[in-house]
Amino acid sequence: MEQLIASGNAKVVVGLASVLTHHSEAIRQLAVEGIQRFNDTQIMASSLGKADIPADVKGPFAMTLLAGSFQDLRAKGYAWVLTEGTEGRKVEALEAIAGSRETAQAPQVVLALDDGSDAVVRQAAATLAALKVTTALEKLAATAEAKPGLASDIEQAVITIVGGMRLREVIALAKSDSFTLRKFATKSLAEFTKSGKKIHPDVRAILLERMTDENIEIKRAAVYALARAEDKDIVAKLVTLADDKDNEVREQVMVSLNKYPVDGAEKIFVAKLDDPYDPVRLQAIKGIRQLKVTSAVKKLTWLRSTPKVELRREVISAIAELMTLDEQKRNFDLFSEALYDMEPSIKLVAMGVLSKIKGDPRVAPTLSALVLDPDASIKQKALNALAETGDPAAVEYVVQGLFDTDDDVKKAALG
Repeated sequence: MEQLIASGNAKVVVGLASVLTHHSEAIRQLAVEGIQRFNDTQIMASSLGKADIPADVKGPFAMTLLAGSFQDLRAKGYAWVLTEGTEGRKVEALEAIAGSRETAQAPQVVLALDDGSDAVVRQAAATLAALKVTTALEKLAATAEAKPGLASDIEQAVITIVGGMRLREVIALAKSDSFTLRKFATKSLAEFTKSGKKIHPDVRAILLERMTDENIEIKRAAVYALARAEDKDIVAKLVTLADDKDNEVREQVMVSLNKYPVDGAEKIFVAKLDDPYDPVRLQAIKGIRQLKVTSAVKKLTWLRSTPKVELRREVISAIAELMTLDEQKRNFDLFSEALYDMEPSIKLVAMGVLSKIKGDPRVAPTLSALVLDPDASIKQKALNALAETGDPAAVEYVVQGLFDTDDDVKKAALG
């Protein structure tokens, strides 16, 4: 068979087609390769509809067809792969449709939302977003309701699609009978509240109405959209929800206050350091740093041991920025403790503070602990910091770097 294929005689194809149902997988594979070599797309396409031809033949044929230049043949390839193919091939086909922006395949992609594989459904949603298929919105909303685990992925797809629609169409969706579609559309209105854009009166009216909606999902969506606006009046209204019982609502209020700090923002930021929800406290600390609220330093020191790395990093950075050099000297122990944090970025902040304290004999031995740090980049910076202290006592610690196994660390010690 291999010799017949190698002969290049196109008449061989008919014989190859006759063995596509052969019991031997090896022979079937040779036949497939031969037909692909002769690029007989008609045999490939017709094979997809024959029940007696096994999937290991149809699969390669379908993938060849969908990579071709004829739309009708690609459609047949996609149709087979997206209904009968393996999970991997389905995802691959959907990615190809998204990449080629082949809107003609949209109906097949919509059907893929009913697939039993989460990976396939997730990619189908992403592909519909890439194609901007507005007619798929209701189906996407229904899929999000049926598959809660994929709701966030589908939400992003819907927001992408809605982002390309006209405002009046989005407003209409925000009034949809479908709760999920109404929620997604409401959140999508954030596109029309971004900085630099004048907020349409209808958008403002809908969002302000929805920010107190009885349904928490709709309320969150409205507050999220409003939080993207740099509008003093809107931020002032959002601030009324600063103590809302919902964590996500409070977080978005802090986001808006960071974007447009209205009168009284400092007091709210400091108060929210006591919030039980970490993302709210994170936004509060960012606001304190932005407004340079030095009166918050004492409360910030109480949060420096919080388990959340991102929050801990923001805390130590805020403390370092808000303290004067004299205050940093008086809080030497606070920064020296931070050198032992497991997070490298926190060590670097503490190192930066301590290295600026000149003439203090505690600095060199304290920084020396980082010369043995497991992170090579930390060791390098520690050696540089020790050298910059100008303390003769630092020499013995710098010498330790000469025996390190990392060449860059050795260079830093020599430098």
